[in-house]
Amino acid sequence: ILLTRLDEWCFNYWLALGMCYQRLAEHEEAIFCFSRSGVIVLDDPRSAFYAGISYEILGNQIYAYKSFRAALNWCGQSAHYAEIRHLATQALGRNQ
Repeated sequence: ILLTRLDEWCFNYWLALGMCYQRLAEHEEAIFCFSRSGVIVLDDPRSAFYAGISYEILGNQIYAYKSFRAALNWCGQSAHYAEIRHLATQALGRNQ
């Protein structure tokens, strides 16, 4: 939390904090952090993907679907995001 206060425009700090909250099962806080990281770096699919996981766990299937869909769109054909593309595709199959 301290790092996000020191540099509130650092994508990596917000993404990491969101992942920490997600692992602690504090999904509302995680979603907030992922939304912040997503605003800072718009074309990185990780923020949307991890938010989708938290939405899915919270039972919000509509937002989970939208998040996974956004993550898949931002993955494009980049080999760098192949794993997220695969996982997002699987998640979309669960949420249809």
